[in-house]
Amino acid sequence: MPPEPSSQNPSMQIAVIRHVVSGILLHNTIYDVVPLSSKLTVLDTQLPVKQAFKIMHDEGLALVPLWDDRQGTITGMLTASDFVLILRKLQRNIQVISNEEPIFAWKEAKLQFYGGPDGAAMQRRPLIHVLLHIFANSFI
Repeated sequence: MPPEPSSQNPSMQIAVIRHVVSGILLHNTIYDVVPLSSKLTVLDTQLPVKQAFKIMHDEGLALVPLWDDRQGTITGMLTASDFVLILRKLQRNIQVISNEEPIFAWKEAKLQFYGGPDGAAMQRRPLIHVLLHIFANSFI
């Protein structure tokens, strides 16, 4: 166990705090930080993109899990950034699936455009890996 922070110099205090936070992030997953009792909206991957984004807007959701009935599992996340990417593609007049296409078609097109794992691939990884992935792919 590390010594009391008050008996250390500031740089040592920072090192101790970083060590503790790193330990927490390394040994916990996203499931560990999600509340057990909360409202959860899940969308079917067959739902049209236009309807999915309307639901997200009406419910005030920034992201929503996607259920694939064929696989019987959550297969990814539909996010506000997906909506932004669709709008950017439309603005550039690049051929994009129509807003009547199902969500899974957009997710497949997104994977071809941008590559990389979807949210479902990250959900069981330690939080530190998820955060590092987010920071590495940040637009900031």
